[in-house]
Amino acid sequence: MKIFQHRGHGEFRVFLLFLLCALCVKSVMGAEWQVGEATVPVIHITPEEARAKALDLARQDALSKVGLEFIGITSRLLSESSSGEAYDHFARFTQGITRGRIVEERVSYQNRLAPNGDVDVYCRNEARVAQDTGQADPWFKVSLMLSKSTARHGEKVLLKVRATQDAYVTIFNLFKGDSMRVVLPNRMQESNFLRAENELTIPPSGAGWHLTAYLAPGSSSADEAFLVVATKDYAPFVGGGEFQQELYSLASALTVINRWLIDIPSDRRTQTIEHFNVVK
Repeated sequence: MKIFQHRGHGEFRVFLLFLLCALCVKSVMGAEWQVGEATVPVIHITPEEARAKALDLARQDALSKVGLEFIGITSRLLSESSSGEAYDHFARFTQGITRGRIVEERVSYQNRLAPNGDVDVYCRNEARVAQDTGQADPWFKVSLMLSKSTARHGEKVLLKVRATQDAYVTIFNLFKGDSMRVVLPNRMQESNFLRAENELTIPPSGAGWHLTAYLAPGSSSADEAFLVVATKDYAPFVGGGEFQQELYSLASALTVINRWLIDIPSDRRTQTIEHFNVVK
């Protein structure tokens, strides 16, 4: 998914994740390091699928060390195309009910030969786990509706968001490889406030920008997702400003978003996600 201006179709500038290194999040400082491990045999699945599954299991193992159950969005795999493009996956985002989140991790993989001759994928995940604060508000919900769940390359897409209470809405476009872009707020629409039970259309009519389905060169399809986080208080993602509005995070969407969420009490936020497919 790309964000375009109507005039000149100028795409947002790309900001790399390493610029985040100067950030200091207070609640992350007390987070505990845990080691999670998992081994997955490469049987009836591709090595890429095995790595994805091993990472999910290693994250679950790390969270279990501090008594947390790993409950999140089920990983999505790209089906292998006729051109042979590799499988990929979305990292899981742990939900508020787990009472904790992975805010930093160091992941390594090894291919190991099993006694029966099969190849196993071993994953070691050194994960920093921070505790959520507060109890979730069962009356605070956010919903997302896409104008289409599958779009062709170049087609425009609309998002419609509602919340049960007044909220500030942050929308992420999640891509394969655990990467993402911030859709809202952006430099052409800085306001992200939504009144209770009103409908927010992204992009609004006449906004001067639009969302367009996009396929990378050589790709025949792509799985994406839109993650919507609603907060009762103004909570700018990654410190706010022009930088956050154009952030493109490489390979660390899970930890970057979790580091932001962990500083927002559970009763002050809610979230939802919808998957989206792009085809030729």
